[in-house]
Amino acid sequence: MKIDSKPARSLSVGQRVQQIFELYLEMKSTPQVAKVMNERGWRMKEWTTKKGKTIGGGEFNKNKVAAVLTNATYIGMIEYEGQLQPGLQETIIKRDVFDRVQETLKQNSRMKKELNRCKHNALLQGLLGCAACNCGMSHSCTKKGSTLYRYRSN
Repeated sequence: MKIDSKPARSLSVGQRVQQIFELYLEMKSTPQVAKVMNERGWRMKEWTTKKGKTIGGGEFNKNKVAAVLTNATYIGMIEYEGQLQPGLQETIIKRDVFDRVQETLKQNSRMKKELNRCKHNALLQGLLGCAACNCGMSHSCTKKGSTLYRYRSN
């Protein structure tokens, strides 16, 4: 796959958003999408406050890409009192594309949690709590004499 790394300054915001969704469906990785976007010279939205301070305009990272991919505004919806409602804005992304991206994000998140959970065979991490301080327990191997301690209090 060849990625065009030239800055695409002539693209509208809507076209860029569509390309972000297409890239994610192809790559299935928010860090990789961020890398491609930064290589193309794309930056976050930039604006100036009333006091003259410039905000935004930075590079994309995996969290900023995820924020774009989960923004229901692009399918013509707005969130009001915790519920998605039809908005007045133009739809940029087709609903089926948005839903496929959400499902892929969900699967990737689930896979990452499963990989992290079993990384050190610490199957009880996140499930155990310390009786003394009520904190969560994390995996950590320590040996004291002949006794091996596998979890510690955070």
